Amino acid sequence: KQWYQRRVAITAGETRSIAFLVEAFKRFPGREYCVFTVPHNVTDFPLLHLFTRIIPRPRTTLHHEVYVFHKAALLQDITVRLSTEADSEGIRYLVRKIKNREDLVADYKQYLEAYRDGDGTPLVCLVAVCCDQIIGVAVIRSERDTDYIRSHYNMEDFIYFNHYLPGEHGRLHHFALTSTFTNYTKHFLRECMRICRMASLYYMVNPKEDVPLKTISTVECLNHMVQVSPRRQIIYPLDRLKGKKPAVFDNRPSPDIVKKYPPYALFHLNKKLTYEPKIVVNSRIVVVGASEVSLSFIES
Repeated sequence: KQWYQRRVAITAGETRSIAFLVEAFKRFPGREYCVFTVPHNVTDFPLLHLFTRIIPRPRTTLHHEVYVFHKAALLQDITVRLSTEADSEGIRYLVRKIKNREDLVADYKQYLEAYRDGDGTPLVCLVAVCCDQIIGVAVIRSERDTDYIRSHYNMEDFIYFNHYLPGEHGRLHHFALTSTFTNYTKHFLRECMRICRMASLYYMVNPKEDVPLKTISTVECLNHMVQVSPRRQIIYPLDRLKGKKPAVFDNRPSPDIVKKYPPYALFHLNKKLTYEPKIVVNSRIVVVGASEVSLSFIES
């Protein structure tokens, strides 16, 4: 009976489980990390979202998932603002181990010089600051190919384009956040959308690195975004739809729809998705083959 009462008390306060970490670090003032292991068959609980999962090595024999929490993640003095020239040294130090960091620094300089890309696309660079130190950086461009995205991907599963203005769509090119503050990833993304006045973000992943869409880096918030499935395309007979003289009709679709791009995977995030919790599943499932059944099983 005593065990049952204690279990009920913990379950009722799971949403405030961070308070247990505050008290735990007070009991051990000389410790900076809190580490715990979770079996693969344990269901998701709120405390798990505050920790950072450690990727196991390929030949590990440990039958548990390892999670780590740093003491500094208890700090709540985190602000998000537009970057300035004074942030140059902090940004370079933050992205020193990131792939394509040269492209991130180049976009940061381009933002300081013109606030837009070379082709005139608006460009924004934001930083997250805690205790006067830069802990995160994000580079967002205004999305100009919304018609192409809408016609080639099932975006209506997540948003209604008629409810959004053209300037409320952005493309996420760079996103870096120190691993200590990964539990503030959603907060950082929400603040970026609020400051940029955007309600929808996109991120493209090209399977061929030699044909990039543009200079982008691997973002660290991909697990908070949703992948959008591609839409089956219509093969338009453009010569017949145009009509021949003396006919004046032109039934061809918009050039933004029929133009060709290298195939890429599309990830999406909007304000509504930032408030929806995701369930962490640590079960190990091996899927053999890349058939349609296997892919549909992974998606479901």
